Amino acid sequence: MVPLTHEPGVYSILCTTNSKCYVGRTSDLYRRKREHFKLLSEGRHYNPNLQSCWNLYGPDSLVFEVLDYGSIEELAILEQHYMDEYRDCLMNTVLQPFAL
Repeated sequence: MVPLTHEPGVYSILCTTNSKCYVGRTSDLYRRKREHFKLLSEGRHYNPNLQSCWNLYGPDSLVFEVLDYGSIEELAILEQHYMDEYRDCLMNTVLQPFAL
């Protein structure tokens, strides 16, 4: 596995047990992964579907994966591309018609 960097990019968090995923974008992939998993471990994640996967199946069931790297300016377009691609398995709680 390639170590995470502090680069901007689009990522997914896949629940390997139910094949559902969360897609997001960030200016710092390393920091964002740490933030997600810290909130999940504390039971305080803002996405109830993701928190439920953590609670039901445990931390080993969630895999953080970099989907794409890009400039800050490109991230919304890249995120939308992956949200469209993974629409059938998304567990993002609020789906916008386009990435904000």
